[in-house]
Amino acid sequence: RYEVGDETLLSDAAAEVDALLAQSKQLLEASGSGGQPDATLPDFMLLVIVTLVDMDRAACRARPAEGRRYLLDALALAEDGIARYPRLFQFKVLLVLLNGLLGLTGSMLKWYQQMDIKNVQHESLSFLVFDQLCAFGNVDALRGVA
Repeated sequence: RYEVGDETLLSDAAAEVDALLAQSKQLLEASGSGGQPDATLPDFMLLVIVTLVDMDRAACRARPAEGRRYLLDALALAEDGIARYPRLFQFKVLLVLLNGLLGLTGSMLKWYQQMDIKNVQHESLSFLVFDQLCAFGNVDALRGVA
């Protein structure tokens, strides 16, 4: 975790993200040159996304007026991940959470519905969207989730 106000930790996290992205790029290039797609590539992408979310949290606490650039980067990477791996459930969950954090309830619900969950799974996963819909006052959409 990256603590509040520690610029060194944020720069270390940025270096970690850069290293993971470089490894991801190498894996993509290797699979693009006729090789077998590497199964670890989605894991690298997921690690980068989660690190960016941690960096966003630390940056918001340290410099609230700076904006949500790390969270937007995480969202863009998650969108790229789901485009490359459309069946990977982890990207769908992250897209629900990231859109919710940004207050994009329409996109959040779109990804929640694309998770294609059934019956009792709604009880386990509806909290992903329910709190955000309540927080942003999207009462009409609550009926579809609850």
